[in-house]
Amino acid sequence: MILFVAILFVAAAPGRAFAAPPVEILVVHAYSQEYPWTRGQHLGFMNGLARDPHRAYDVRVEYLDTKRTGYDEAYATSVARHLGEKYRGYGPAAVYVTDDNGLSFARNHLGDLFPGVPVFFSGVKTRQSPGCSIRSGSPGCSRRRRSRRTSP
Repeated sequence: MILFVAILFVAAAPGRAFAAPPVEILVVHAYSQEYPWTRGQHLGFMNGLARDPHRAYDVRVEYLDTKRTGYDEAYATSVARHLGEKYRGYGPAAVYVTDDNGLSFARNHLGDLFPGVPVFFSGVKTRQSPGCSIRSGSPGCSRRRRSRRTSP
């Protein structure tokens, strides 16, 4: 009888006992977590995910720290090797990157590490390709700078 009541209780708890596994997302920020701009981008992204109360997310975060290290292909290749080892067997549902360096890293390296995984981006200033996307159809948003007229 107690077992029957326990089964009924679990079955009556919608979304708790039979919840889908969390959606895995990899975040790659161009800068350090100590940089206020990065914190703002990350907080905005996490707040966006939190809007869906019916879905859980497993978010893993990496920082390229390019404000301190600079960014060139040798550094990017080294980081890509490290992430390839660290995330061997990991298959995120999506990747989110920030800033131009993050998008460049995604374009040149993440496609090899996570083939077919969609990449979202924000905080990109320059158009690195037509449409400013890592591949056709990748969503993202770029920052537009307003020009000021200095002469009439």
